[in-house]
Amino acid sequence: MAVSFASVLLEPLRVLPFVCHVWGPSGTCKTVALMVAMSIWGNPRMGGLVKTMNMTKNAIMRNAAFLCSLPFAGDELQTIKDKWSGNFDQLIYQITEGVDRGRAKQHGGVEETRSWKNSFLFTGEEPITKTNSNAGSKNRVIEIALDGPLMEDGHYVSSVVQDNYGFAGKMFVEYIQQTETEKLLNRYRELFEKLCRLDTTDKQAMAMACILLADELAVSLFFSAERPLAVEDVWQYMQRSKEVDVAEQAYQAVLNWAAMNPVRFENPKDDDSPNRGEVWGKIEESSNTVDEVLVLNRDVLIRFLNQSGYDYTAISRQWANKDYLIRNSQGKMVHQTKVYGIKSSYVKLRLPQDDDRTDGDGFMSIDFEQETFPFE
Repeated sequence: MAVSFASVLLEPLRVLPFVCHVWGPSGTCKTVALMVAMSIWGNPRMGGLVKTMNMTKNAIMRNAAFLCSLPFAGDELQTIKDKWSGNFDQLIYQITEGVDRGRAKQHGGVEETRSWKNSFLFTGEEPITKTNSNAGSKNRVIEIALDGPLMEDGHYVSSVVQDNYGFAGKMFVEYIQQTETEKLLNRYRELFEKLCRLDTTDKQAMAMACILLADELAVSLFFSAERPLAVEDVWQYMQRSKEVDVAEQAYQAVLNWAAMNPVRFENPKDDDSPNRGEVWGKIEESSNTVDEVLVLNRDVLIRFLNQSGYDYTAISRQWANKDYLIRNSQGKMVHQTKVYGIKSSYVKLRLPQDDDRTDGDGFMSIDFEQETFPFE
């Protein structure tokens, strides 16, 4: 509901469109929750404001343009999985740009370009982004995984919202029109700055700050007995900087891959070595520090990155900037060196050290400030 209310705040706050994707197994009342969120604005029945995602790309863009500032609700995203080759990055980019592609008319000229400023609510049985998704697509998505049913009696809730709808949206818009834009902007900036102090990105903070502000306004109007959502309630659903960073993802993927294949980094000439196949490199201590270094055959590394959907040229430069990759004496990415007596082209990557400051999930512990809600 907060995401649904937030849709009409995007234009006055100058926030980019974003996606909220709720996913989980069948029977968790995802569709009913979507209907509740859309009943704010109008009839939430399937085929009404709640659309099935079994539609063409052009239909999605036309619907978004027609809705303009109202949220777009799409149910069961997996129904178009095959159309997008199992990767929704392109769809995310196109809908969050807020502008449809230009089209030429059959007899000359160009059609008017459609645009929109709204949030997108999707449901599905699996995440909308993958581990190797581009940083841009992860940045534009708030993903929520469900562990159980959202409500006890989904059928009853569905019946109620299909008989009573459209009242809250009108009151919400009227309230926004009566409230000074500067007051909304100031509160949005406060929330944005608080979220930016966490380990996240600007785009994630923009979307979530808009959601939190919308919830504060909705609580002040309709749910005065409730407490508005606060930063500590939602930060777990935001992407961390490392999760969005493609270079970081690729680095972790290489480390995991190497850890699963330790035998490929042993000397096959040793009598007690179990390696009787390919040799991918070795693990050695750095000459300048006590850090361990993964010496990896360049062609083997390129093959793995290509299979995982990463570009070696772009990734290697980012690794060098992060000091993960050790350049040679000429400043190049590749070392011409010997591994177990065979000279070839190798890439040297620093292996990470244990960090006791992080918690069990690998993220820094966070102390949240006491929140105040100016719209109470």
